[in-house]
Amino acid sequence: MMNQTAYQHRLNPPRVHGISLIAVLFILIVLGGLAAVMAQMGATQHAGYLLSQQGKQAYYAARSGLEWLRHQTLENGECPAVSTVVISGFDLTLTCEEVVETEDTDTLKIFHLGSHAQKSAGPFGMISRETRVSVWLRSS
Repeated sequence: MMNQTAYQHRLNPPRVHGISLIAVLFILIVLGGLAAVMAQMGATQHAGYLLSQQGKQAYYAARSGLEWLRHQTLENGECPAVSTVVISGFDLTLTCEEVVETEDTDTLKIFHLGSHAQKSAGPFGMISRETRVSVWLRSS
């Protein structure tokens, strides 16, 4: 029975066991790894987006504190007494420094204003932003 014809060979193919199982397992492992990497990338991207949003909130909280400080300074002509405020969960530290300069007969008041917003109870740790501005008032 050594010499089989092609027809007989097709009727009784040689038995190969397990090769397709190895290929299927390899494909499943590769696809599982790709799915895990894609899930990790999605989670990282989502965390970056949330961190960016909290940074924007901190910036606008600091900016609003600075605008309030500027308004109070221009309205009263001197630094206001408030130094800390809480806005939307952000602790604002407001600073004002007054410098008086004299040029000829004019007296200039220069106010260096600063606002620092900080939030420490977040899912990503501490978020903080700082804004500064200088305001000049001229009095004769």
